Formats: sequence, structure tokens, C-alpha cells
Amino acid sequence: MPWFAGVTRPEIDWGPTIDSKKCVSCGLCLNCGKDVFDWVDGKSVVARRDDCVAGCMTCGNLCQGRAISFPPLDDLRKFYRDHHVWKQVKAAMQTLPGYDYEHLFIDNASKDKTVEILRELAAAD
Repeated sequence: MPWFAGVTRPEIDWGPTIDSKKCVSCGLCLNCGKDVFDWVDGKSVVARRDDCVAGCMTCGNLCQGRAISFPPLDDLRKFYRDHHVWKQVKAAMQTLPGYDYEHLFIDNASKDKTVEILRELAAAD
């Protein structure tokens, strides 16, 4: 939702990078709801990086080869803070009657075993 703060998506340094040496061609990243990836020669490639939702790391969390990485989440948080994105999203949401919301940020350093649980689910699928 950074557009609430007048920020365009290309201004945000966020999106996946694939280490082709680690890619095991599982194809889970192709489930991306924003269609960020293409399948080329039996491997996934990042085709539309700026279509990735800023802060989303689902593909990286589910990647069986652990081949997908992202810029540091702290850099994104700093960008949001410096550009007052959270403040403006909160103000916009408060104008919508009947909505209850919260900001959720999940990263690969979580201590609640979320990453391990997602990997187990992906491996069993």
C-alpha cells in the first residue's frame, strides 16, 4: 500500500532474486499471485520484479531449494518509515467504516518456527 504515501512501486527496492545453482525446479514460486516468475528451460526466472508485493516473501519461504532471497527487510522498513507509508496507510484505513486491520511483517528470522512449518508443508505437498 505504499501508493497511499505517493510512492510508486519501482521506487521500492524489493523483489526476489533466484540463485539458479540452488534452484531444484520445484515450481512453487510459480504460484505467486502477482505472476512475478516465468518458467524458462526447466527453471524459474524473475520476470516482473516490480510486480512483487513489497514485503512479501512467500515464495522464498516455500522454495524447496532455498534459492530465492530478498533484500533485507530492515531496508524496506526504513524506506516505509522515511516515506511515512505506515502513517498514511493508517490514516487512510481509519476513514473506512467497519474495517479492523493490522500491519503484519513476517521475516525469515522469526523465532516461532513459522519458516520451518511452511517448509514442512511445502515438502509434504
